[in-house]
Amino acid sequence: MVARVGSLVDASPGRFSVRDTVIRRPGFVVCLFACGIAAGCGKSAATPPAPRDLTIAVGYQGSVGNDIGQALALSSKTDIQGLRIQKQFTQGVDESLAALQAGTADLGFVDSEGAYVGYRQEQSGRSARKIRAVAVLYPTAVHVFAKRALNIRSIEQLRGRAVVVGQRDDYPDRAMRLILASYNLSYATVHPIFVTGPDAADAIRNGSAAAIVLYASYRTRPIIEATEAADLDLVPLGHANIAQIQGTSERNHFVKTIVIPRGMYSGQDHDILTMGDEILLLCHSDLEDSLVYALTKTLFESVPSLLRQHPAAARIDIERGPRTSVPLHPGAARYYRERELSR
Repeated sequence: MVARVGSLVDASPGRFSVRDTVIRRPGFVVCLFACGIAAGCGKSAATPPAPRDLTIAVGYQGSVGNDIGQALALSSKTDIQGLRIQKQFTQGVDESLAALQAGTADLGFVDSEGAYVGYRQEQSGRSARKIRAVAVLYPTAVHVFAKRALNIRSIEQLRGRAVVVGQRDDYPDRAMRLILASYNLSYATVHPIFVTGPDAADAIRNGSAAAIVLYASYRTRPIIEATEAADLDLVPLGHANIAQIQGTSERNHFVKTIVIPRGMYSGQDHDILTMGDEILLLCHSDLEDSLVYALTKTLFESVPSLLRQHPAAARIDIERGPRTSVPLHPGAARYYRERELSR
């Protein structure tokens, strides 16, 4: 278990609550109530800082982060006077984290595990720029698709078959190795094909692969390409297998049980159990508290417009917002704390 990171403690592995953030920073509590009093006395207390530009690392074109990042940028421009958010495309969550750490991005979409790794680098002095969390957003899930004609209903039935697992050592490959190990299988018994993009879809289309593993949010471009290439069914994982994976290392504590709702994909008439992680919205720590407060508020108030850009936004839930794997930015913590106090 992750019992302690820095000075923050939480009973849940890898989770920092608003209460943790506030209790361990008494000066922030005083500031919080002072801000609350000021907000009641005049509008200026809630006014964000002077007009400025921000950059958000959104992932690759066609990704969920790109779609939701675009909608968030538009909402922020409307709701926060003078703020302009520019998108920065990256190859994925790892590159988005690197952009935040390097200071080339002010905000970014990063998975819980990656955020935690970045935070540990910061604590050990290997990262010059500090990262902080704004909110938990939506899940990213392991999708194991098998050709429908093969009637594969469990991971064990992949024995002896070829499976597309993406690039070597990338997220789908690493996830599949963990999954196979939990079933006492390996690449000695399930044969990997290391291809991505159109080549992955072709392997499914031409029958050289029986299955494909994708680690992504719902209905991303690679998933659409694969499901358009052939009639596919999702293969579920077992609860016990996911629990076993979670216990294999500290980083795997961030693996979550994920349910892909029925109807998410063509022919999927029931919920599918799998594993995955959460995507977080991160920022660097030196952004102004009032600005991050305004961004957090805009994020949750803009969910309907975000949903019009991508169905993954339906999973954005203010109750889960502060349950991040790294400490919250004080501006975000203030937003969640004020919401708690107003109940």
